[in-house]
Order: sequence, then C-alpha cells, then structure tokens
Amino acid sequence: MVRHLVLAVVFFGLSGCRESKTTQQPVALTKPAAAAATCAGCHAVQYTEWSRSWHRRSFTDPDFQTSYRVDRHPYCVDCHAPQLASRGAPGADEGVGCVDCHAVPARHGQDVSARASTHECRACHDFPAPRTQSPLQTTWSEHEASPFAAVGCSSCHAPTTEGHHDHTMVGGHDPALLRRSLEWSVQRLPDDRVQVRIVPIGVGHLVPTGDVFRRLQLAVVAEDEAGRMVGYEERAFRRDWDEHADSLRQRRKERFDGDTRLGAAGATLEIACSAPPARVRVMLTYDRGSFGLGDELDSFESLVVVDEARALDAPAP
Repeated sequence: MVRHLVLAVVFFGLSGCRESKTTQQPVALTKPAAAAATCAGCHAVQYTEWSRSWHRRSFTDPDFQTSYRVDRHPYCVDCHAPQLASRGAPGADEGVGCVDCHAVPARHGQDVSARASTHECRACHDFPAPRTQSPLQTTWSEHEASPFAAVGCSSCHAPTTEGHHDHTMVGGHDPALLRRSLEWSVQRLPDDRVQVRIVPIGVGHLVPTGDVFRRLQLAVVAEDEAGRMVGYEERAFRRDWDEHADSLRQRRKERFDGDTRLGAAGATLEIACSAPPARVRVMLTYDRGSFGLGDELDSFESLVVVDEARALDAPAP
C-alpha cells in the first residue's frame, strides 16, 4: 500500500492544483529572485548557518523526496522550494532561501529588521489542504492563541547568538530543543498510585505541531525496590489522524475534539500500581511520519526526548 504524506492527494487527486498558500499570500519582491549565495557576500555568517539548516534542505530532504516522488503536486513545492514555485526560477536545491523569509525592499539595508515575524512564517506553517476546509498545519493559529502570541517565532527558532539571529532555524529535528521545551514531574499518591505530569516550557504552540503525522509518545514504568515493574501506562499526544482523513473524504472542516497534543497546561497521567512503587522511569519519544491510522504511525524518524528514572518520595497525605 502506498502511503502518502498528504492525504488530500489520496482522496481528491489534486494534480495541477495551484490553490496554495504561496499564491494566497505572495511575498512582494522588487527584483527577480536571487539565489541565497548572492546574499553571502554581506551576510556570510548567516549564509553559513542557513546552509546547515532544515530550511536549506526542505526540498532535498530524503523524507520529503520519498513522498514527493509519489505525489508530485505544485502546492508541495510552494513551501519546499518557493522560488521554483512562484517564479520558475532555479533554486529547488536550496529549499527555503533568504528572500523567501526576508522580502527584499526597494532600498535594501535601510530600516530592515533581520528578524522574521510570525507573519512571514504563516504562509508555510498554517494552511489547509487545497480545495478543503481541513488544515494540514495550524502552527501560526496555535501561536496566536497561546500565552506567547506577542513573542516572535524567531525568539525560539532563530535565537540571537553573537549579535545576530541563528539561521540554522532549530526545530523538531533537534533533540536538545525538544528536551528544553518539556518538563516532567512525578508524585507518589496514596493507595500505591503515581502521578506524572508533562508540561511544555515557554512553547508558543501545541506539542507536537507542524505536519499532521507527528506524535509525542509517553511511556511510564513504575518499579518497586527490587526493580520489578509494578505499574505501566502510555499515552500518545497527537492529532486525530482518522478524523483528519474523514474530514478530507467528506470535504468538511476537521474537528479537533480528539486532538491530544500538549497545550500550555500540559497533561497528567495517574498510574495504579500492584505494589508500593519506589521509582518511576519516563520515556518520551518524538516521531515524524508519512501516514497514520488509528494508533499506528508509519514513521520517518523517532527521537528520544527523555529517558530518565526518578526515586519516589513518601506519598502525599
């Protein structure tokens, strides 16, 4: 069975579709698109950082190419190689380049902020499946509804280092960023129960965000003094993949009542143990995939975010 990155293609066969985020929100340039190397003369450090970024690899990334070979649709190129999509210009191999985030003004260098605002990010990080009401990504909307709506995306994803914004654009591929963005705690309760809390720290969107088929998988193991397992619980934080597929088939707006992703309040799990627990081990993994059905995810990548054990204090009264 061929599995697709974007289910809209499966249900509607949208070959040749141009109803896309780039055409809806074009970037107004005052000169023809330039290759990123053109910017390197004045912005050598930023160019070097960008060269190592996932923006740079957005089109050549093997995971994207695996899906794109199956579903070669223009709206995919709109974000993964914007210059090729919008102007037919060379640049597919450089993915998301300089001008795609920094609209070049008539007087380049005057009163121009190097910081990309949330609006520059919106076109490729918040959009519906073409010809549907069902969103493929909702990151910008999540950010607008979060306690961090006034904080720009670059504050976390292109933080300032040595006087400039880091253009490696750290994100979900970076285990260190994922670890810094999540905090867990454990509490021993009466009657041999354990409570575990997972809370996002300073994150201005749901966790995980982005493409539909992403998942944060939590497994909690409680052990007694001898190291024997006395309790186990697991939970997946993700969108409802089956509901997403149904919304595409029925051409209706997706319902998010089955969305279990982490918001600012986090999530709490309570585990009943068969004997007094002495310690708890938490394993948290972040998965990216191409297709989800029920509880199953066809995964491209799985990153270990947390694998840690903590001793338990006496139970709370």
